[in-house]
Amino acid sequence: MRLNTKLIFDKKSGNSADVNLCLLSLLKEAGINASPLLLSTRDNGMHPGLPVLTAFNNVIVKAEVGEKTILLDATDKHHAVDLIAYKSLNHEGLEVDLDTETSKWISLERPKVSGKSYSYMLTMDEANKLTGKLYISSTDYEGLRRRDEYTSATNQADFIKSYKSDKPGLNLKNYEILNLDNPDEALTESMDIEVEDNIEEGGNLAFFTPLLYEKTKENPFKLEDRKFPVDFGYPTEETFRISIELPKNYVVDKLPKSEKFSLPEQSATFSIIFSQSENMVGLISKISIRKSVFTPEEYFDLKELFKNIVRKQAEQIVIKKS
Repeated sequence: MRLNTKLIFDKKSGNSADVNLCLLSLLKEAGINASPLLLSTRDNGMHPGLPVLTAFNNVIVKAEVGEKTILLDATDKHHAVDLIAYKSLNHEGLEVDLDTETSKWISLERPKVSGKSYSYMLTMDEANKLTGKLYISSTDYEGLRRRDEYTSATNQADFIKSYKSDKPGLNLKNYEILNLDNPDEALTESMDIEVEDNIEEGGNLAFFTPLLYEKTKENPFKLEDRKFPVDFGYPTEETFRISIELPKNYVVDKLPKSEKFSLPEQSATFSIIFSQSENMVGLISKISIRKSVFTPEEYFDLKELFKNIVRKQAEQIVIKKS
């Protein structure tokens, strides 16, 4: 079967399938073994397991480069190689061999973990105001999501305004973003921050949650039972590192207990470590979802894991004036 994209090039316009068929044509011209991959997007529903053309609504490209198999989607410049659109992560696609006119099912699940990490380095003054630096690093799908948020804003000031909108007491300046146009690298952000009105006082005690803005506030899993799988789309890891230097006239009165929770076979884990050294307090929190799909039988354990995430991330450090 011959691939003819002349009409698409002549029109100089087309849908996502047209764009990727043009990419397929160029790869074949370059001598790269490539095939179209038919799929049903997430909002279109899962395919029925049979090669019924009406069940598919998108086309991407599968290519063999050396020993490696990669999936390509040319419709978004922010997509790195082998990082297809989130909407396309729908379990399986149908590879069509144009030379032999045969087809086979190909897994669309990507084993690579998409990460997001926050690092706060803060100092508390005697008025309980926090000042310092915040660094954010986002990779793969998390980086893609963040790039989309940034580029969809009117300008950087609009992006910062949106970022601050659900973070009461936060002021920031000297914002910098790196690798915005380089999706193969981690997207990194840095900023100077001030945080006010996030510490409660009672007598000579002060109470605060080290996870200032990013804690998981409620359990997303509320049903008692579930009949369908839980589909995260891709594996993720979210890490928070927070260090706070206390005023010299404060001592730690209560530090929450460090704990770790795991699902069978470490398919999902949560750990939180509280630490203290002289006038420094710290926290490291890590949530790892190591696979995309969890069965209904795994639902209860997953629900319990997130119950513990909500509980532990809300715990407060108590400090006392000495």
